[in-house]
Amino acid sequence: DKKAAVTWKNRKVSDSSDINKSPQVIRLPHVGAMFRDFKEVPTISHYAMPEEIFYDVVQYKHNPMAWWTGFLAKYIMRPKWTKAKKLSFLTLINMNKVDQYFNNLAKRNVFVKRRVFVTSDELQSIKDLKAKYKSYQFIHPPYAHLNAKTYTTRYSAKYLKYFLRDLFLLAECDYLVLTMSSNVGRLAYELHEAIYSQTFSQHFTSLDLKYSIFGQVPNKGPWIMQANQDCPTNLTDGIDLIKGDYFESCTFKHKKDAIFHGYSKQLQKSGYFYQSCANYLIDNENYPDRSELDSSLYWEEIDGYRPSM
Repeated sequence: DKKAAVTWKNRKVSDSSDINKSPQVIRLPHVGAMFRDFKEVPTISHYAMPEEIFYDVVQYKHNPMAWWTGFLAKYIMRPKWTKAKKLSFLTLINMNKVDQYFNNLAKRNVFVKRRVFVTSDELQSIKDLKAKYKSYQFIHPPYAHLNAKTYTTRYSAKYLKYFLRDLFLLAECDYLVLTMSSNVGRLAYELHEAIYSQTFSQHFTSLDLKYSIFGQVPNKGPWIMQANQDCPTNLTDGIDLIKGDYFESCTFKHKKDAIFHGYSKQLQKSGYFYQSCANYLIDNENYPDRSELDSSLYWEEIDGYRPSM
């Protein structure tokens, strides 16, 4: 596997006139290397996405940043198989949450066969589930594929294929019960957001941590925020908040009193407001305009080569 891949170091190929000479398989360095090699965290690592995309996605996505990360991950991996499309799974594993999910469906007169897709390194746990919960149909990969306990099996090309298959099957479930401390759990949820066209509510339950993106860090502002309630102001140079309104270029002005200053997209004016009246959404970063990607500057920074025109 190591012979087929090169580490992505953002370097130019020797002959920039031939795009086919650019490596077709890349090995992404560990995210920790970014913090080691850069004096400051690059803008791309902030909790941000292109602004014009954000305002479209936020209309139909519960977590736009999870969608953005999943969208990029799905594009990078681009699985070619089609067999998985023949399977139809409904949820993941932790039986208390699974029962709750199906019971809530029944309360809304939605009755479906109680099928659970489960994957785990602990083979005995799958056998125990099948023996204990007779009213459920458990679907799982072949036992021989569930072997990631050793370095040799976990990082081999053979088991990588199994892992990707299971990962995308998890992502296609209607609801996920997982641990957000797990890289696999977070990625499955992010791909879920990218695969499903609409997710107006939270489609997962985490058994430990809240969702976060490892390697991305919030900056010190500005931020994009959203009013969580109608909030008339009593502040000097304040602004009345209308529930649902978006505020750009938000920064702390008085941390002690939890007062922000930002620009209302709906009212088209700036003013002060209390932190309790709005929720943080993402960092307000200026991404390069996509129309500018044809300039040699961005090609050199992003891909290391400029295709021939």
